[in-house]
Amino acid sequence: MLSILSLSFLFSVRGVIYISVIALLAWLLQGYPSWRQDKLAALKTDDTSIPAAASSTTTTTTTTTTTTETESISKDTTTQNIASSSSEKLSLAHYILVTPFAAFYIVGRALFDTIRYSIYWLLWSCERTIPHLDDWLFDFVTVSVPHACTATEYWWTNLGKPACQRYITYTQQHVIPNTVNGLEVFFVGVYRVGCGIQIIIMEFVNAWRRFVDRHDWHQLAADLSNVAYKTCWVPTAWLVTRTTRLCKITYTGLRAMAISIGSDVHWTCTVAIPYAYNYIASTHVAQWIGRGSVIVWKHAEKSGVWISDHVLAPTIGRLLTFLVRSIDSLILLLQQRTIQEKIERLYRLVAPHVVWMCMDSLAVASDILGGSYHAYKELIVPTYALFMKHIMPRLTIAYKAAATNLVEWHNTHLYPAWLVIYPYLNAPLLWIYTNLTLPVYREMYTLIVTMTRYMTQHMSAQLWTLGAKLVDTSTAYATSVYSFIQYWLLKQAPVLAAFIQSSYERVTGLCDWQAFYQDAVFLVTVMHDWVSKQSNAVYASLERSLGAWADEQQQQDQDLPKKQKIQ
Repeated sequence: MLSILSLSFLFSVRGVIYISVIALLAWLLQGYPSWRQDKLAALKTDDTSIPAAASSTTTTTTTTTTTTETESISKDTTTQNIASSSSEKLSLAHYILVTPFAAFYIVGRALFDTIRYSIYWLLWSCERTIPHLDDWLFDFVTVSVPHACTATEYWWTNLGKPACQRYITYTQQHVIPNTVNGLEVFFVGVYRVGCGIQIIIMEFVNAWRRFVDRHDWHQLAADLSNVAYKTCWVPTAWLVTRTTRLCKITYTGLRAMAISIGSDVHWTCTVAIPYAYNYIASTHVAQWIGRGSVIVWKHAEKSGVWISDHVLAPTIGRLLTFLVRSIDSLILLLQQRTIQEKIERLYRLVAPHVVWMCMDSLAVASDILGGSYHAYKELIVPTYALFMKHIMPRLTIAYKAAATNLVEWHNTHLYPAWLVIYPYLNAPLLWIYTNLTLPVYREMYTLIVTMTRYMTQHMSAQLWTLGAKLVDTSTAYATSVYSFIQYWLLKQAPVLAAFIQSSYERVTGLCDWQAFYQDAVFLVTVMHDWVSKQSNAVYASLERSLGAWADEQQQQDQDLPKKQKIQ
C-alpha cells in the first residue's frame, strides 16, 4: 500500500514539480565546489598580505580571463562561421518576427547566470555566517535573555502597570465621551446636508420637466440620427471592411509561417527527443539508477506489506463498517416521500440549465482548441526555426563577449581596488555608527515618543471641540451665503434676462453668420475628400505589401524540403 501511495505521489503534479526543482538545483550547484575552492584560496591569500593578494589576483584573473576569452573567441568564431555559412537572404519581416525570441534569449541567459551566482553567494554567506550565528545565539541565550527578563519585570512593576492604569482612566473619562459627541455632531451635519441636496435635486427635476415639455424631441432625434449616420456609421463601415481585408491577408501569411514552425516541432518530438532518451538510457549512470530503484522498490514493498497488515487492515475494516451504517441511514432517509418530492422538483428546475450550460461550454472549448491548434501549427514553429538558425548564433557570440568583458573589468579593476580600500573603511564606518547614527536615532525616537504622548493626552479633547465648532460655523456661513445668492438672483432676474438678450442680438448682428456657415461646410467637405483619398492610398499600399508578404510565405511553405534533419 505504501509503495502504491509513493508511486502515486511521484507521478502526481506536485511530485513532478518537486523532482524538477530538485534536479534544477542539483544541476545549478555542479560548479559550486570549484567556485568554493577558488574563494577559499582567495581568502587565504588575502589573510597573508592584502597588496600581494591584489597583485596576484590581478595577474591570475588576467591570465584566466585571457584563456577563457581565447577559448570563447575560438568557439564564437566557429559558431560565426557556421552561422555565416548557413545564412540566407532574410527580409526585415523575418527579423521583426524573431525579435521576441532574441529578447527572451538575452533575458533568460542573464537571469540564469544571476540565479546561479546568487545561489553560490547564498551558500557561501551561510557557511561564513553560521559560526558567528552560533556565538550570537550563545550570548543571547545566556546573557541577553536573563537581563531582558529582569529589566522587563522591573519596568512593569515600577512604570508599565501605573501607566496602563492611567491610560485606562483617561480613555474612560475623556476619549469615549468626546468620540460619542463628535459622532453625534457628524451625523447631524450629514442629515442637514442630505436635506439640502434633496431640495436641490427636486428643483432640478422640476426644471428639467418644464424644459422637456417646451421642445419637440422627435425632430431633435431625427436630426441627431442623420448626423450620427454621416459622421459615425459611414467611416466605421469603411474602416471595418478594409480592416477585414487586411486581416485576411495577414492570416494567410501567418498560416504559412505556422505550418513551417509545426514541422520543426514535429521533428523535435519524433527525432531529437527519442535520440536523446536512447543515449541517456545507454549510459552507466542510468543503469546504476535502475538497479538502485529496484533495490529501493523491494524494501518499500516489504514495508508496505507490513503496514498494510498491521495498520491499514484494522483501520479500513472499521471505516468500512462505519460507511455501511452511514449508507443504510442515508438510504432510509432518501426513501421518505418528502425528500423524494424535493429532489424531483430540484431536478426539474436545474437539469435543463445544466444541459444547456454543458453544451455551450463544449462549443466554446472546441472553438478555443481549434484556434490554439492553428496558431501553434502556423505561427510558432516557423518563427522558432528562424530564431534557432539565424539569430541564436549571433546572440550567443554577443552575450559571451559582453560577459567576458564584464568579468575582466571586475577582476582587473573593481576587486583589487576593493581589496585595497576595504581595511581602511572599518574604523570610519564604526566611528560613524557609534558617534552619529546611534545618537541621532535615540534623539529621534525620544522626540517622537514625547510628541505622541503629548498629543494623545492633551490635544484630543481640544481637537474634537475645534472640529465641532468648525463644522457649525461652516454650516451657518454656507446657509447664509446660499440665501443671499438666491435672493439676489431672484431680484436681478429681469436685468440678467435683458442683458443676455442684448448680448445675443449684438453677436448675431456682428457678422454674416450664414456665409460663415457655408464657408465652414465647404472647408469640411474639402478636408473630407482629401482624407478619403489619402486613406484609400494608404489602404492600397498596405494591401499590396501584405499580399506580397503572404505570397512569399506561401511560396516558402511549398518549397520547404521534406528531408531527415539528423542522419
